[in-house]
Amino acid sequence: MTLKMPTLKAYRSQKLQVVFDFRRWVTRIGMGSSIVLIMLVSTLSSILLTLLVAWVVGDFNSSALLHLMLYTVPLPLLISGPVAWPFMHILFQLDSLENEMRQLASIDSLTGLLNRRLFLSQAQQYAQFAKRELVPFSVILMDLDDFKLINDTFGHDCGDLVLKSIGETINSTLRESDFAGRYGGEEFVFLLPNTKKDAAKHFIDRLQRRIHKSPVYFDGAEVEVTASIGVVDYIPGLNSDLRTLLHLADQAMYKAKRTGKNRVSFSHCS
Repeated sequence: MTLKMPTLKAYRSQKLQVVFDFRRWVTRIGMGSSIVLIMLVSTLSSILLTLLVAWVVGDFNSSALLHLMLYTVPLPLLISGPVAWPFMHILFQLDSLENEMRQLASIDSLTGLLNRRLFLSQAQQYAQFAKRELVPFSVILMDLDDFKLINDTFGHDCGDLVLKSIGETINSTLRESDFAGRYGGEEFVFLLPNTKKDAAKHFIDRLQRRIHKSPVYFDGAEVEVTASIGVVDYIPGLNSDLRTLLHLADQAMYKAKRTGKNRVSFSHCS
């Protein structure tokens, strides 16, 4: 039998993992606690090393050890703190940057909602859970009406302002358990857990009222914003997956657009 030696790449990966684990541990307990712990460990190590040297040399003279300890204890306390602080500061900055990058990778910067990728990932997890546990939920697609006309009339800065306003309105309307994302362009997607058709309709009514009561002003002009909405509710026990539900909600949304816009259309999974 031949033993498989770890490759250089695997060895480096293990070393990086140790560094990442240490950084996570340090950021979890805090900078102050980390520096105090480093100072204590340094002092304890210095004392143990001093005792080891004394044992090797064979000099256990209490007076000599006492004098030696006068340097052994204070020096690590004085040196380790200032030396550790800049390294701890760098670790905390790296952790802050990593969190910021993670947020940028998952949140749409204009609306403050989940981006398409993260929404679909979370929605897929919930849909699988709901199917397994026989829990109802609703999927909603919403598209802003005549958004191209807004851009053409007022410019893209106005369009961005409209999207930002809609994102704020959505965030203020969501329940704690709901999640919503920017699906693309002026299209938004929602998943309402444990929500049947009537409750979904109530949510949409509340959202539409808030959109109507939150007008967007650009260069002194009021920009009217309306939306066409498609809804499908998942009925426990049916074999519909998330992709099918999104397709049905999309069809319902375009039906709302074809029949006059600024309205809601419902679909049902089968």
